[in-house]
Amino acid sequence: STERGRLTLVVRDDGRGFDSEQATDGHGLTSLARRAERLGGSLRIDSAVSRGPKLTLEVPHGSRSVRK
Repeated sequence: STERGRLTLVVRDDGRGFDSEQATDGHGLTSLARRAERLGGSLRIDSAVSRGPKLTLEVPHGSRSVRK
Protein backbone atom coordinates (compact mmCIF):
# COMPACT_ATOMS: atom_id res chain seq x y z
CA SER A 1 0.00 0.00 0.00
CA THR A 2 1.00 3.63 -0.33
CA GLU A 3 -0.06 6.31 2.10
CA ARG A 4 1.34 9.72 3.07
CA GLY A 5 4.43 9.34 0.91
CA ARG A 6 5.31 5.87 2.23
CA LEU A 7 5.25 2.50 0.56
CA THR A 8 4.38 -0.41 2.86
CA LEU A 9 4.97 -4.00 1.78
CA VAL A 10 3.85 -6.87 4.04
CA VAL A 11 5.01 -10.43 3.42
CA ARG A 12 3.51 -13.27 5.47
CA ASP A 13 4.64 -16.87 5.51
CA ASP A 14 2.45 -19.72 6.75
CA GLY A 15 5.50 -21.82 7.65
CA ARG A 16 6.62 -22.96 11.07
CA GLY A 17 8.25 -19.64 12.03
CA PHE A 18 11.22 -19.03 14.31
CA ASP A 19 12.00 -17.38 17.61
CA SER A 20 13.45 -14.03 16.54
CA GLU A 21 15.22 -13.72 19.91
CA GLN A 22 17.08 -16.99 19.27
CA ALA A 23 17.59 -16.65 15.52
CA THR A 24 21.16 -16.90 14.30
CA ASP A 25 22.47 -14.12 12.12
CA GLY A 26 23.06 -15.60 8.71
CA HIS A 27 23.20 -12.10 7.14
CA GLY A 28 19.90 -12.48 5.27
CA LEU A 29 17.58 -10.54 7.59
CA THR A 30 20.37 -8.21 8.68
CA SER A 31 21.12 -7.38 5.05
CA LEU A 32 17.44 -6.70 4.31
CA ALA A 33 17.17 -4.36 7.30
CA ARG A 34 20.34 -2.51 6.27
CA ARG A 35 19.01 -2.05 2.73
CA ALA A 36 15.72 -0.70 4.07
CA GLU A 37 17.63 1.83 6.21
CA ARG A 38 19.64 2.97 3.18
CA LEU A 39 16.35 3.74 1.47
CA GLY A 40 15.27 5.80 4.50
CA GLY A 41 12.88 3.12 5.70
CA SER A 42 12.60 0.21 8.08
CA LEU A 43 12.04 -3.54 8.21
CA ARG A 44 10.04 -5.12 11.04
CA ILE A 45 10.09 -8.87 11.62
CA ASP A 46 7.38 -10.55 13.66
CA SER A 47 7.85 -14.29 14.13
CA ALA A 48 7.49 -16.99 16.74
CA VAL A 49 7.84 -20.75 16.80
CA SER A 50 4.70 -22.40 15.33
CA ARG A 51 3.60 -19.16 13.64
CA GLY A 52 4.89 -18.10 10.26
CA PRO A 53 6.87 -14.87 10.10
CA LYS A 54 5.50 -11.50 8.99
CA LEU A 55 7.92 -8.97 7.47
CA THR A 56 6.86 -5.36 7.07
CA LEU A 57 8.96 -3.08 4.88
CA GLU A 58 8.27 0.67 4.93
CA VAL A 59 10.15 3.09 2.68
CA PRO A 60 9.55 6.60 1.36
CA HIS A 61 7.46 6.47 -1.81
CA GLY A 62 8.90 8.17 -4.87
CA SER A 63 12.15 9.12 -3.17
CA ARG A 64 15.26 8.55 -5.23
CA SER A 65 17.69 9.54 -2.50
CA VAL A 66 19.61 6.75 -0.86
CA ARG A 67 21.42 7.11 2.45
CA LYS A 68 25.02 5.93 2.39
